[in-house]
Formats: sequence, C-alpha cells, structure tokens
Amino acid sequence: FLRLYKELHPHVGYFTLNWGSVDVALMKQVLQGLAAFRVEQNIHVPLLLKLPADITEEGMDDVIDCTRLYWVDGVIATGPTMERSCLKGYSPAQLQ
Repeated sequence: FLRLYKELHPHVGYFTLNWGSVDVALMKQVLQGLAAFRVEQNIHVPLLLKLPADITEEGMDDVIDCTRLYWVDGVIATGPTMERSCLKGYSPAQLQ
C-alpha cells in the first residue's frame, strides 16, 4: 500500500483502506509506514478507513487507537460485512 500511496498521492483526493481485509497487526504496520512517509515527506492526502458493517466493539477500539496513533483522517461507515457463511453453499464459479 505504501508503494501505491507514494506513486498515486499527487493524483488523488484521498485514499481508503478496508478495515478487516487484513489482520489488525498487519493493518497497524501498514498505517505506521504510511504515517512515517506522510510526516517525512510533508504530504497530506487524506487517509480513510472503511469499516465493515459487522465490526465488533473490540474492532472499533482498534480503529479508534489506529486513527489516533497513525493520523488517519476519517472513517467510511460502513463497508461490506465480513460475514461470509452465507456463501459456503456456492462454488467459486457461481460467485464470479
């Protein structure tokens, strides 16, 4: 994601990361790298986190911590659900 941010920041109005698309530890690493780059280069293209519809209370605590620690500019509420159990009855071909 940092590579994309470096290449695209002059051309976009904001960036969005989907919370829940990776585990919290990896998300924190990504956000830490982005925050360091943004400060180091004095670049401020807004960074938003898109939250899943079924985020837990614990997940919200992680989001709040990350927004404070890594200068996240805002959130988009809500993205798609993380619940996938209803898809188990379908083959990959049917889902395409």
